[in-house]
Amino acid sequence: MHGSEMASNEYKLFVGNIPVGTAFEELSGVFKHYGEPDEIHLVPKAGSKGMQYAFVRYPRKEMADAAIEALNGKHTLSTSTVPLVVRFSEKSRNSGGPGGAPTAPGASPFGDAALQDGFKLFVGNLPLSIQKEQIQELFQQYGEIREVVMLKAGRGTHLSAFVKFMTEAQAMAAIDALDGKHQMQDTNTGFPTTIQVRPRYEGGPRYEGARNNHSGGGGYGGGGM
Repeated sequence: MHGSEMASNEYKLFVGNIPVGTAFEELSGVFKHYGEPDEIHLVPKAGSKGMQYAFVRYPRKEMADAAIEALNGKHTLSTSTVPLVVRFSEKSRNSGGPGGAPTAPGASPFGDAALQDGFKLFVGNLPLSIQKEQIQELFQQYGEIREVVMLKAGRGTHLSAFVKFMTEAQAMAAIDALDGKHQMQDTNTGFPTTIQVRPRYEGGPRYEGARNNHSGGGGYGGGGM
């Protein structure tokens, strides 16, 4: 069934990396391999380029689990060059729901809206001497960056920033390589500082930590962009 509203959030999947212009019939055919969906909603997007996303609701959990296992990061549509992102929706009862951290297999720390807005990272514990261009150069090693925003410095001894990636895989690669591992030199003091890199979750609780180690961000996920 193709509708504009999902009747229930039970066993509801978020599907990302769907190129604009993808036929509904192809998308529905992919998910029918794992059971007959109660509903599939392909969210429209203005313009003729880029990616859109969809929601698929199954009547049984084993169907949803099978679709995630078979498709997430593995299946590529005929109109695409990147594999689908398939996970429980943040609003599904299996993902923790609004106000709770995602807990379901395949759930994203970035929230369902990230496919349109970008996969945003909070970067903390940056040296006061750091420049935007240095952050851009560091993070672009892990993929295409949509935006880098420096947060306003407060009275602390460190800066913070937001970095947006095009894909979740790129953002997670940056976290894995840099968080708590990469040091940046403070040219004012001559001392290195180890940066912190976390997801900026748009749909629920913010990541908290090390509030005294940086300023301008109000904790992981603080501020806006």
